[in-house]
Amino acid sequence: MRTRITALFLILLIAYNCRNDSTGPPSTSLTPVPYTFMTEDFFCLSLHRNTAIITSQGQYDSLISSRDSVCHPFIDFAQFTLLGQRVTAMGCDLPDYQVTVLRDDLSKRIIFNLLIVEHGNCQAGILGCVWILIPKLPESYTVDFEKDTIIVGNASSPSTQYLGRIQR
Repeated sequence: MRTRITALFLILLIAYNCRNDSTGPPSTSLTPVPYTFMTEDFFCLSLHRNTAIITSQGQYDSLISSRDSVCHPFIDFAQFTLLGQRVTAMGCDLPDYQVTVLRDDLSKRIIFNLLIVEHGNCQAGILGCVWILIPKLPESYTVDFEKDTIIVGNASSPSTQYLGRIQR
């Protein structure tokens, strides 16, 4: 009998705590991260992987295909991190890009979401990279790279590709 009372008490206690936890609005740990779109500045950077997290001058220099200062601007890696995603797109014109960068302090991660807007159903292939500069990536944070594609002028649904998480 004592076991049943103890079990009933625990069930009521858990139910009470769950009810109280759900009365407020859900909390979120996602906050927008300021970024600078750098793609036009880095046309000479070659990315041999789908994604890149550049945190040092040595990593940066290893991606340069030309020593021309026009496409090799100075970056203070003590204050900034350079993120890149490879882009493969189709369309009748160059694609547009929409970038969202979020910081999740609970999960210790940065989410870099890239929306590629393709124009029409032409089969012209477009290969390139999207580069953004964000404030210095905190130690032990990971970066989740996500990529979505939509076609303007077509009824096809968006495709989503999760490119993975990289630990700094």
